[in-house]
Amino acid sequence: MQGGLARLAATANAWRRRIRDSLNIAELRTRARRAALKSPFRAGASAAPAHGLFLYHVENAAVERHFERLVAETQGLVVWRRVFNPKEEARPQTDLNCEHPALLMPRRFASLMQNGGRLQGGLLDVMILPAVLATGASFVWVMEYDVDFAGRWADFFCQFGDSRADFLTASIASYVEWPDWHWWAMTGMPARVRRRRRLRSFNPLMRLSRKFALAYVAALRDPDWRGHYEFTLPTIAGDGGFVVEDLGGMGRLCPPGRRGKNYTATPGNHTFSPGSFVWRPTVSGYFIDQPALFPLKDRLYHPCKTGVADWSVGAADKPDWIERHPRMRIAVVMCTCNGAQYVGEQLSSLTHQTRLPDILIVGDDASNDDTLAIVRAFASSAPFDVELVERPSRLGCSQNFFETARLALARADAILFCDQDDVWRDDKIEIVENAMRMTEALAYSHDLHVDYAAAQRRGPDIPSYFDYLRQLALAPDICCKGCALAVRSAFFEIFGWPPKDSSITHDAWVALLTTALGRRAFIEAPLIRHRIHQRNLSGWITSEEERYQKAPAPAERAFESMLDFYIAEWNRDWAPLLLARLAAVGGDIDAARASSAIEALRRHLVKIDSLNVAAQMAAN
Repeated sequence: MQGGLARLAATANAWRRRIRDSLNIAELRTRARRAALKSPFRAGASAAPAHGLFLYHVENAAVERHFERLVAETQGLVVWRRVFNPKEEARPQTDLNCEHPALLMPRRFASLMQNGGRLQGGLLDVMILPAVLATGASFVWVMEYDVDFAGRWADFFCQFGDSRADFLTASIASYVEWPDWHWWAMTGMPARVRRRRRLRSFNPLMRLSRKFALAYVAALRDPDWRGHYEFTLPTIAGDGGFVVEDLGGMGRLCPPGRRGKNYTATPGNHTFSPGSFVWRPTVSGYFIDQPALFPLKDRLYHPCKTGVADWSVGAADKPDWIERHPRMRIAVVMCTCNGAQYVGEQLSSLTHQTRLPDILIVGDDASNDDTLAIVRAFASSAPFDVELVERPSRLGCSQNFFETARLALARADAILFCDQDDVWRDDKIEIVENAMRMTEALAYSHDLHVDYAAAQRRGPDIPSYFDYLRQLALAPDICCKGCALAVRSAFFEIFGWPPKDSSITHDAWVALLTTALGRRAFIEAPLIRHRIHQRNLSGWITSEEERYQKAPAPAERAFESMLDFYIAEWNRDWAPLLLARLAAVGGDIDAARASSAIEALRRHLVKIDSLNVAAQMAAN
């Protein structure tokens, strides 16, 4: 019986092969697909064409010819509208009845105003989204004027007639795939968005569905979302369950049928070069005028500019904001005290930095183990200057940091505090420096990975300290860790130092003052591995119970929350000095914030004094 079934199956397979060979079904399917792609009137395409926005800020004959070719070759596929924006502001000239972004996207518009009203720096969505929604279309293409296609535009757009993707764009990558993207430092998102779901993309040409555009505008009302629109667009889409697809690159979000088509780029290079769809260098003309400039046919190209200075000259390998803000002098300030068990690994992590420090200053607080020998040996072969200060008697952690940092002021623009027992991620200094060159805050706090492996007591690893704080209803403003602080030298030039007999810690001094004046920024990236062991000097909030014991309900302002959190535990000897510093410099930095901070501190001090008096009376 089984032999008969086997012969029958073999006969059936032979007939299938004969039919397939004679008809060549695969080839017929391929031809049908090609014919469909080349037809601008494929099923469904002409019935409901997409809409398109052509964004441009340069008017000349070449741009006009480029646009006219686009319109002529996509008739029946895309209905194009011009969005002309001669200035950097979000006020384009268009025939669309766009809602004002201040009403549609109030928080994002506020960020634009803080940026001097300029769209550059990742705020182009403030201009784009009102126009997208004003079309009323189910799908809207958004194309910048310097995007070109080395072929028939119809052949390109026909590929997406059946696609229901909510967000189509290029060069999509996750944080895990590309952790050194320079704009990660300025991103923010709700705590639920884990690192593997944080996406970035390259958007000179993209398509948005109307339902995603509406959801995106709604999401941005949440203050937790912030950053470059190349981050917010793909991440909000992915977080909201929308379909995100690559236009045709080699990334994991590109469908198999488009994989490797439409454009080339080099992942991991911030310019995407070499490739056809890159940030730099420039193609000096359009395909309609100079087809010889486009060696790869049927590929997207960017940036294609005519009558524009050659971007490939000079600092073409770096973003323009780096050109505007020159390289900083970075000093790493490390304080040691009997740290022989861990300090070697920390010092080694400094030599692996993609951006080496200009100087490392080590202040040793009278160690009596092998710490000094380890540091001396390291200094003899380090690829940067190392200065070791040996203190004959103990100053304590905070005063050791203050005194050591004081030595760096004349030699550095920024000081990065460094604990002896952590391990720095290879790109920590580079990311922190990039953040400092993009904003003018006096201090920066970054995220960290908390590692309990060295602790005798059990505790779970915490991949993101910021996420952990949010789970406990705390903000990163409140719980500042000195090991994750970077401070401009200007901070100490303005505020000076607390007295030597003060009990205030170095990180609290920086955090309180910069938060009170709105001059501390956050980097949402875990840039160090912070090891928890028996000899840690700093404490941790490790449970929901401790959170309620240590911190009352959050106050309206971060500064007040910080006081709620700390003031009951610290000695009060630093309070008058803190008030004096705020009063002295508040007018020079931000008088309103300084005044509010001073008043908040006074209220807290009066409240605590009243409680202390009441407690003493009750005791008597």
